[in-house]
Amino acid sequence: MQRTKASTAEKPFSTNELKASALASRIARKQLLRVPWNVFFQAYEEYPRWQGLSLWTREAARAHKQTTAELLSRLRKYCPELVETEVFVREPDLMGFRLLEWVHNSKFGYAKRKGWLDALSFYGARHFRSRAVWAYWEQCENKPGRFSSNKLMSFDEWWQRAMEMKICSGSINCAEIAPAVEKYIEWEAVANWVRPLIADLILTERVLSELKSRLPDRQRQAKPPSDRERKTKFPTWLSAIRAGKKRCLREAQEAGCLDWFKEVIQSHPRPTRLRGYATHCEESPRRNWLRNYPSFREWLLASDQFIRKSRIDRKRPSNRPIVA
Repeated sequence: MQRTKASTAEKPFSTNELKASALASRIARKQLLRVPWNVFFQAYEEYPRWQGLSLWTREAARAHKQTTAELLSRLRKYCPELVETEVFVREPDLMGFRLLEWVHNSKFGYAKRKGWLDALSFYGARHFRSRAVWAYWEQCENKPGRFSSNKLMSFDEWWQRAMEMKICSGSINCAEIAPAVEKYIEWEAVANWVRPLIADLILTERVLSELKSRLPDRQRQAKPPSDRERKTKFPTWLSAIRAGKKRCLREAQEAGCLDWFKEVIQSHPRPTRLRGYATHCEESPRRNWLRNYPSFREWLLASDQFIRKSRIDRKRPSNRPIVA
């Protein structure tokens, strides 16, 4: 079970727990860079609903103190083959845990076979929608009356209530914070796109043009910049990108969920992949690619398709271009 911020404050993490968490994070980062982003993202977006179904099952079984026919009937919609097994129905207290185990082995079995299930479960459990269902589940635990012993709340209704719940005692719910998360990560993408250029402090005309279009509030001269201007203005553009990220943080603070927002950003898999690809670009041969530096769209597409090779593969000489 995940610890929430409140429970963490009551009982600090032990040294062993911190070491285990750090190890899990390292494994997840490595696995994340070995699968194309679109494949991972699809599973990542599916994961919170399965996490929610597991918690809903735990709460329903606890409230009714037994495995009811109604509960099994509703679960057949999601996992019919699991419901028919004797081991699943025999122990109501373990139904939610067995369901999530089945999800890992069956629904996401392809991730397990390809070697990135640890990354999916690590980041999926930290998805902002997963955080919302965990928070709502804790509310249900503290107020058992929400699950009537006579009538079983449907999972769809339970899920919707979790998504509509106000977070961090603020005035915003999980669905309303999603655009702010996407906007912040877009700024992260822009920052990593220009990161390989920092060593040379040179902005190509193509890159400069795109930066202008993404920062319309910053007025720049229309004529092409000189070599000196390309070098001296680079820190200014970086400041503008940082200002965009700070604006997202300020909006989260105004909504009363800044700490929650920071936790979501820090545990989101997208920035990790972006930084991994930017590092790959910096390590690539820098002889000719600066002249034809990719557009933001091209760079982002290459980042999504990027897979980090094994150490053996990286030792082999390669002339592959920076953009796939």
